[in-house]
Amino acid sequence: MKTLLALLFGSAWLTATAAPPGCDLCSEARHGTFLPISRSPLEAPDATDVLHYRLELEPNFTTQRLRGTCDILVRSLVDGLREFTIRLADTFTISATVDERVAGLDRQDSAKLRLVLGKAYNRGETFAIRVEYEGSTLAGQGFGSVVFTTHGSNKPFFFTLSEPWFAYTWWPAKDVNTDKATFDVAVTTPSTMLAPSNGTLQRAETLSGGRRRFTWSTDYPMAPYLLSVAATDYVSWREFFSHPGGQMPVDFFTLPEEDTPANREGWNQAVAMLGTFGDLFGPYPFLSEKYGIYRFGFGGGMEHQTITGQGGYGESLTAHELAHQWWGDMITCEGWSDIWLNEGFATYAEALWLENKPGAGPDALKNAMLARRPGSVNGTVWIAEPNSVGRIFNGNFSYRKAGWVLHMLRGIVGRQTFLDILAEYRARHEYATANTEEFIQVAEEVAGRPLRYFFEPWLYMVGAPEYRWGWTAKRVDGRLMALVHVDQVQEAGYPTFSMPLGFRLTIAGQKVDRTLWNTVRTQHYALFLPLTPSDAALDPDAWVLATGNTKEAYRPGPPKLTSVLPATGSSSGARVRQVRIGFHTPVQIAPAQVTVVGDRVGSVHFQLARAGDATVVLNFLRTLPPDRYTVRVLDSVTAQDSGQRLDGEMGTLPSGDGVPGGAATWTFTTTGPDRGR
Repeated sequence: MKTLLALLFGSAWLTATAAPPGCDLCSEARHGTFLPISRSPLEAPDATDVLHYRLELEPNFTTQRLRGTCDILVRSLVDGLREFTIRLADTFTISATVDERVAGLDRQDSAKLRLVLGKAYNRGETFAIRVEYEGSTLAGQGFGSVVFTTHGSNKPFFFTLSEPWFAYTWWPAKDVNTDKATFDVAVTTPSTMLAPSNGTLQRAETLSGGRRRFTWSTDYPMAPYLLSVAATDYVSWREFFSHPGGQMPVDFFTLPEEDTPANREGWNQAVAMLGTFGDLFGPYPFLSEKYGIYRFGFGGGMEHQTITGQGGYGESLTAHELAHQWWGDMITCEGWSDIWLNEGFATYAEALWLENKPGAGPDALKNAMLARRPGSVNGTVWIAEPNSVGRIFNGNFSYRKAGWVLHMLRGIVGRQTFLDILAEYRARHEYATANTEEFIQVAEEVAGRPLRYFFEPWLYMVGAPEYRWGWTAKRVDGRLMALVHVDQVQEAGYPTFSMPLGFRLTIAGQKVDRTLWNTVRTQHYALFLPLTPSDAALDPDAWVLATGNTKEAYRPGPPKLTSVLPATGSSSGARVRQVRIGFHTPVQIAPAQVTVVGDRVGSVHFQLARAGDATVVLNFLRTLPPDRYTVRVLDSVTAQDSGQRLDGEMGTLPSGDGVPGGAATWTFTTTGPDRGR
């Protein structure tokens, strides 16, 4: 084997070239299929567990037909199991045995075949199925799963792509994502060809009639749609990825006419990406086998486990497909409603590579995400009815918008917490499957706070926010503030998006960043400032997927409290003869709109006076006796400039949640002597 590999593989190390976003190319590889859907569900898929497949396959390049034998080792998970259903096209002549007994065959539709087992199997018992088949691959119907074609000067070329449910067109499987198994695959080809597949090459045997048989094996659990074979007169080379446990081969198979230094340079970038993604996502999931890339005839890429098929050599496509080895292969979406857990993760990984690769600039992440903005947001990331290949692999929703969901999650929780979420998600679901709700659960537990407000609209609803905002700087009674309003003006049918928005002020040539929590369609903010700013920007680092971000003239909003004295929660031994209340803007206020009540002494009378443009003073008739006092300002107080009611909810000052309505209530305590005057 080592001698054979030495002959088949060379080595090179170069740098990758730029390319269009890999998410678009990956999506492209699944579009345009003319194959029938034929995805009727299998009966009782949870009644069995497939442990292992052994597939022997021989494509006939002259007749464009396939001959195959598939051995399936199955464990029953129920008592009294008498049937097992596979999917295999009715274009094949099929025979089957179960534990070497002839099995009854009951054709359900053009793809589904029920095997009558001949006896009952109880929970924990295993049985061995052998399916032998020969016939057409549906290749004449066009793009979609298994293709006989040519390349270069009419050289035969064979390759497959089964995602999401097209394995039935070329091999028999229990095609269910949640039933992962190990695999052996033997492919017989003309002796002039190489035949890459999943896992490690066990042997390459010379056969009679000018043929060779390549046998591959993978011990890692794999979803059926990730099985892949290809065959042509490939040119191959090998690199190595060094990791703490040693070295892993990284194998490449390209077409002779495309074997150029630039193309090798593009694919060799995968070696550096393995290190970068390992730092971000944890070790490459299949270190004991390999990673590889082979050229297939589709226009994009497909992340077959340990051996990606690519139709090009671009850096971004290579990053996208490699990232799938973690997100899609190691952890596979439970169902096609959850495809964003594959494609959104790989799309965001493109941006993470561009952010973290050697020589990346400070704006690399921002620019990468702006280049991956969806052309439409009028669709959901999670798919309620995943019945269409085009909908499942919609580039705007399953790739680009889904990638932005992860980017925004990182913006909310911070980089380290985001990576901690990915690490915990991996720990819980590696080598298995996951669904959307399970990812949300992990995110909330790791972040230590509810995140449903974020996930609900972005995953399950259509749309995105469109922002219009304005700002001004204002000094009132010695307090310098930036006043901001933010409107969400997206279509009425779109939800309101609750998001933290970065707000950047330029002060004395320096950038000062603040955060505005935007939760309603129109919201007003007041921010204390040390100096007068010269400019401001909303979401300057592009952390939010917005369809618009338009600056306009500032529009006044509800009044906010900016200072109270005595301070809220304070305790003082000094004599208290007055309460001072500062607002960010002049207000219309009357004594009846304010109360001061002691726990023991009850209501306290005062005279209301003004001190400056926006400060009012409550003067008491005598020094307050020791007690705990509650001050309440009713939300019937209004701003003179906007006429809007008080935004008074007390927390940190300035007060309020950014919308009109909300009384201001706070307490203070006096412990000083009561002298009655």
